[in-house]
Amino acid sequence: VWGLLTLHQKLREVRDRQTRLRLPQLTTGLGLALGPVIAGALTAGERCEPVIVGEGTRSALRLATAAQRLGTGVLVGGSVADGLEGDLLAELRPLGELSGEAGEPRIPAFELLAARPPEEQALLKDLRTVWEDALTAYRTGDLQAAEAGFARVLTEVREDRPARWFLRQCRLRHGKAEAAPEAETLPLR
Repeated sequence: VWGLLTLHQKLREVRDRQTRLRLPQLTTGLGLALGPVIAGALTAGERCEPVIVGEGTRSALRLATAAQRLGTGVLVGGSVADGLEGDLLAELRPLGELSGEAGEPRIPAFELLAARPPEEQALLKDLRTVWEDALTAYRTGDLQAAEAGFARVLTEVREDRPARWFLRQCRLRHGKAEAAPEAETLPLR
C-alpha cells in the first residue's frame, strides 16, 4: 500500500507540472486487489513483455478504472482492506461494491484517504459518520437521506468527486438530473 501511495504522489507531481506548463492533464487511477494471478513473459524477436493475468489483475483493473472515473486516485479492494491494520485501516472510506461482467464477483471498493491532500483527509475523517449514513441510505433506497448526506459532505469538501457522483445518482433516481455521459457511469452499488 505504501508503494502505491508513493506512486500516486509521483503522478500528482507529474499532473502539477503539466498544469504549470499548460499541458493536457494526465488522468490516472490506481487499484490494488488481492487474488490469484499467473505471471509470465511473452517474447517476440528481441522484445520481451511481462504478462500477468488472473482474478487479482482483473479486480485491480476494475478498481483502477473506478478510481480514475471518480477522481479518487487510489482504490483498494475488500481483500486488501481486510489485511490493513492501524493507521492505514482508519484511512479507508467505503464506496460500495463494484459490479462487473456476468459471472464476475462484486468487489468491495474503498478509497484510500491517505492519497488525498492532508486538509481533505482531515475533513473527510470528521465527516466519516455522515458519509457512512449517506451510503447506507443510498444502498437501502432512502434517496432523500442519502442526497442530504452527500450534499453535506460537499459543503465541507467541495471537490469530493465520490460525493458528487453519489449525489448525482440520487438525483437521477429522483428524476432531478439528466442521464450522465458514459464516462461518468460506474458500476457501484
